[in-house]
Amino acid sequence: MVKKTMKQLTRHCAAGVVPFAANIVTFTVLFALNAAPDYQTVIAFIVGGQVAFWTHDRWTYRVRNPSLDGWKRRWCWFMPGQIGGALLNLYVAIQLNDAYDYWLWSIVVYVLSTAAGVTITFSWTNWLSHKDDSSTDPAEHAKEHAQT
Repeated sequence: MVKKTMKQLTRHCAAGVVPFAANIVTFTVLFALNAAPDYQTVIAFIVGGQVAFWTHDRWTYRVRNPSLDGWKRRWCWFMPGQIGGALLNLYVAIQLNDAYDYWLWSIVVYVLSTAAGVTITFSWTNWLSHKDDSSTDPAEHAKEHAQT
């Protein structure tokens, strides 16, 4: 089980390059616009999260969900994890932002709050929204896809 989870985490991190790029571009634009550091990181996290859903749904967890059938259900299950991650991201950013106020600190806030948020979203995605249904009855799985 641990080996399987580590493999999934590795695949999750590799697939995270695309949403990370969306996240860092959003952060950079907001930084250039002089948005508050806590808003820079949480908005970037949310944008990256939406890109992450598609990246992970179609690559990381494609074995579990080989077609787009059921994507709306998976997205609805994905969003609470995304919101939880964004809230933790914002909380960490606010706590860190209250400590110092200079441009380098914005980057520190970004890195630490993003890491905190990713912990929540990975856990939620791996074990809830895109959980491994291989132990369930294949007939039940087929019924679910027929209803979507």
